[in-house]
Amino acid sequence: MNYYQVLGVQKTATQEEIKSAYRNLAKLHHPDRNLNNPGATDKFQQIQTAYETLSDQAKRDLYDGKSTFKEFNFQDIFNQYGNWSGDFDKNFGTRKESKGADVTVRATFTIAEAYNGCTKTFDFGHDSVRVDFGKGIHNGMVLKVYGRGDYNRFNSNAQRGDLIINININPDDSLILQGSDIWVDAYLHFYDLILGANIEVEIPFGKYKIDVPAKTASGRVLRIPGKGMPIYNSKNNEYGNLMVKVHANFHGLTEAQLDLVKKIKELE
Repeated sequence: MNYYQVLGVQKTATQEEIKSAYRNLAKLHHPDRNLNNPGATDKFQQIQTAYETLSDQAKRDLYDGKSTFKEFNFQDIFNQYGNWSGDFDKNFGTRKESKGADVTVRATFTIAEAYNGCTKTFDFGHDSVRVDFGKGIHNGMVLKVYGRGDYNRFNSNAQRGDLIINININPDDSLILQGSDIWVDAYLHFYDLILGANIEVEIPFGKYKIDVPAKTASGRVLRIPGKGMPIYNSKNNEYGNLMVKVHANFHGLTEAQLDLVKKIKELE
């Protein structure tokens, strides 16, 4: 699967182009809007996966093959696969202990659950694990719960493996999450952009009044600090930003209003 083709963008696309393409495709292919299409969920998941990869520069570089050899940590490799003598002992029956296998799961959350934090229970048949998730988990995050993976079937005294949890946040048609920032669109009458206005922006966690300065260009992004998602594990209970992209709305203009615009143009 080519992530650039999934989003319909060039390999040289900017983050803004990638975000715009994702936003349009997510609205078009959301399963709730395609109830009679059995392939809608898979298509939507492809779009989600492509965006998660290409919107994160580190993941995008890895996907594009730009990561350099120096980024590999050989200690991590040895930690993952064990030392060679240990593997030899295990294969020939002299190693006394071997950690159980790690268990990897994918956990899906609503935006409200990600914002407020929640508890989920994972049932593996042989065991049930209850995990508390703090505020501010986000798409692509990977959490590890030590010692709650699989048992070693050949050695009951060996340490259990770990539980690896891949975080997925269900999208919301009204907003986009980018890390701890919340991005929303606001549509104003063109004269509000010219004269300035006080507007109300509503997100699932509340309503906020925002001052739009006079002579604001359509497409400008207004940043409201501290009104985004909680920053995961922040020491001072910090929050990201609410990013509001304003657009001019020309729908519903009366003939009288159009005549006034023409008169203004004649004054140039």
